[in-house]
Amino acid sequence: MRNVERVNEVLTMHMGPGYILVNLSIEFNDSIRAEQLESVIAKMDKDIRQQFAHVKRVFLKRNLGNLPSDCLDKYGSRFV
Repeated sequence: MRNVERVNEVLTMHMGPGYILVNLSIEFNDSIRAEQLESVIAKMDKDIRQQFAHVKRVFLKRNLGNLPSDCLDKYGSRFV
């Protein structure tokens, strides 16, 4: 994806038969806007779960070093 600079870490946990939890640490492009960020995260979640049927939950940790300029306006301090 062009909005993703790098995947820092991928952790998986097998919760039971047919149930995998995926944790991702992602660094996004500095120019990404809050609305784009929401769309990219939703698409990543959907694509991963569609491609890997046993993945039931995807958690994404966004690297805070490159916070989009409009995120604080939209989400306030809970985003930091």
